[in-house]
Amino acid sequence: MKRLDFYSTTTSRFYAPAALGIWCANWETGCDALGIPGHFQVLTLEERGVSDAPELPRYHMSWIARADAVAV
Repeated sequence: MKRLDFYSTTTSRFYAPAALGIWCANWETGCDALGIPGHFQVLTLEERGVSDAPELPRYHMSWIARADAVAV
């Protein structure tokens, strides 16, 4: 599975969600423009291969490329 994980390095309840929305929208737009199919998904610790989650950086979600996606 090819994926990109999105994290924030602040505990701000205001900045982090707004920034995350901008990051994800830009990422999805770029992938669409390049013809890279995929989707966003929130993965569990186990799915990410992580044993514990520190407070920072804080994981938010992952972009998972479709298995048949062509690398650019």
